[in-house]
Amino acid sequence: MNLDARNAQKIFLQNIYPADRIKDVFETNFSDSQFNEAIQYWKRRDFSDKKIFVNYLYKLTILEDGIHNDEWKFMINLMSQLRFSNSFINFFINRYYALRTEFEDSKSSSSTTQKSDFDLNPYYSILGVDTNASYEEIKKAYHSLALTHHPDLPKNADRIQECEEIMAKINEAYNKIVKN
Repeated sequence: MNLDARNAQKIFLQNIYPADRIKDVFETNFSDSQFNEAIQYWKRRDFSDKKIFVNYLYKLTILEDGIHNDEWKFMINLMSQLRFSNSFINFFINRYYALRTEFEDSKSSSSTTQKSDFDLNPYYSILGVDTNASYEEIKKAYHSLALTHHPDLPKNADRIQECEEIMAKINEAYNKIVKN
């Protein structure tokens, strides 16, 4: 996971594990065989345990600056290995996509129903960008807002419902702008 976020990850884990266990996790270099053993262990666990485990991993990845591409690919691969259903994987993709630090270029190259800039003005306003903003500026604004308002960030623990509503608006704005 993101090496730059180690301190934030340790603080987050203090609420879950004792200090000596946290130290072991961050100071141990796991071999491929140990990693495969861990995957086998989690495969045998029931769904609720796997879901909690993956939720914690996502929360560890989003600390500091969001989810990097290598972390994103790792998490999607891990959920596949743990035999999560496609619908559950899609749930995580939809929930955490905004927190990615890098995005695939998914701009729609052709659209039969282009909306005018006027129709999209409220969406640009939500993201805090001009109507002539570049795709890169839009992605940057989207990511920045997600790092501020995502309900799974520890700093937003006391305002989850509010953050979920705000993120719904941010996601809608981003999707509308990118599709048009």
